[in-house]
This record gives sequence, C-alpha cells and structure tokens, in this order.
Amino acid sequence: MMERITAVIFDMDGLMFDTEQLYERTWGQAVAEQGKVFTREIHSQIMGRSKADSAQVLLKVYGPDFPIQKVIDRQTPLFFEALETETIPAKKGLFSLLDALELRGLKKAVASSSQPKKIDFLLKQHGLEHRFDCVVSGHQVHASKPNPEIFLLAASQLGESPKNILVLEDSNAGIRAAHNGGFRSILIPDLCTLEPDVLQLCLRKVDSLDDVISIIDAINGH
Repeated sequence: MMERITAVIFDMDGLMFDTEQLYERTWGQAVAEQGKVFTREIHSQIMGRSKADSAQVLLKVYGPDFPIQKVIDRQTPLFFEALETETIPAKKGLFSLLDALELRGLKKAVASSSQPKKIDFLLKQHGLEHRFDCVVSGHQVHASKPNPEIFLLAASQLGESPKNILVLEDSNAGIRAAHNGGFRSILIPDLCTLEPDVLQLCLRKVDSLDDVISIIDAINGH
C-alpha cells in the first residue's frame, strides 16, 4: 500500500514554464561569443543545477582555461532581457493541475534552483504568486540538485514528510534529487536528454502535467 500524497512540489524551469528554450538560446549565445559550441547534450547536463554547479560542468566540457565567469556574466543579463520582452508560456496542464490539487486540499510548493528574482517574475507574469504554500529558491540552500536539500527544505516548510510528497520534475538532476531525499517523483521531460537509469528512480514518466492528477487519485484511492 503506497503512502497517501498530501503535497506536491513543482520544479519551475521546463516543468511549469517553457523557459528551457530560452536558457539554451542564451547559454548558446554566451558560449558562442567565447568561440565554442553549446549543444543540447551539454544543456541537458546543466539543467536543474545551480550556476556554480553549471560552471563546473562547463569547465569539464570546454577545458579549465574556458572563461566561464565571462560566460555567466553574459548569460544572466541576456536571459533577463529576453524575459522582459517575451512572454514565457506556461506548460500544458499547469493551471488545471493547480485547480485539481486545490479541489482535493493538497498542499503545493515550488522548489527551483533559479534565483528568487526570476521565480517571482514568472509566477507574477502568470498570476500564480498566491497559489503556492511555499516557494524555495536555489539561494536558500548550499547544495544544488541532485542533492535533495532544496526538496527537503520545501518539505519542512510544507510541514509534510517526504514519503507523503510527490515531486514533479523535467530534469535528470531533479529526479535524482527527489530519489535521494526519499520522495516519489514523476518525470515530465522537456528538452532534457534522459540518462538511462533515471526512469528507474521515478514513479512514472508522462507527457504533460495533464497526466498527473489521475496518478495522484489512484494512489490516494479516489
């Protein structure tokens, strides 16, 4: 018998909002300006990770002499510039899933490696700033995904045990973090190139957020 789900934690980038294409484009531009090529495979390695962890990955890819700080200093303003001028679409099924969770009295949190300014901007852009019980950013933890610290902090703010929380993620690092923290998770891949063992670490892989509520209902006996 599976433990009842009492709360759901949402990752943000690529899971709630279609931001990963914007990341890929702005990282790609910043890297290209330093004479290198940024591929989707490389992007998959840094998805869901903090800037510091991403920097380490890129140094491994491009070599220790790669001017990583220049790239980060360029990518961040490029990303915010695009955020100001483009509307980032919400992912399919987001609003109906939030409605369904509220109808069932389940708690909701956002746990994103992004900086607070960006999380606030996107939640406000979509009128979602008041629909979550708590919002946790990468700035509030020491270690980034696949370390489970961000999910454990969200769980403690929700007042729920990891075994009663479902994590929704689109990245390899996020699914690993959920597994490492004792959470069940659902994978809804976005641009990510999946690592072979990740499917064994999550409850299910589905196509969109539309598919989530029936899984919760089945676990909770609705």
